[in-house]
Amino acid sequence: MDKHSKKILNDALFELQTEIELLDNPSGHLLKILEKVKSSIASVFFFADDGDVVDIRTDLKCPHCESLVYDNRAKKRDPNDSYYKTKKPDFACSNYEPEDCSGGQWNPDKTVYWSASWWQTSGNIPKEWNI
Repeated sequence: MDKHSKKILNDALFELQTEIELLDNPSGHLLKILEKVKSSIASVFFFADDGDVVDIRTDLKCPHCESLVYDNRAKKRDPNDSYYKTKKPDFACSNYEPEDCSGGQWNPDKTVYWSASWWQTSGNIPKEWNI
């Protein structure tokens, strides 16, 4: 889906939400359905704070071990997924083995190994990702 089409979809969802808020009964059933639709759409793309459309990347590789890197940005914007909003990085290596990926770290008490991870604001996102 191109940027223009995604913008049209976003505008349509906004208009639909406005109409539902005017028509919905006190249970909010229609708004709950709309939130499910938005959550499904968020698994494919999302809108950044500046309004730009951002596609979810599925081609990212960890620079430390070449494993798949998860793009969590859409999940973090999903209003129905509070776990990702507060606890997850924007990008995370899928490899949780300290022997295989040198990019992660142990938690302070050395009981849990955290995989390599990156935040948009950190400035350490690999340049080859072109993000």
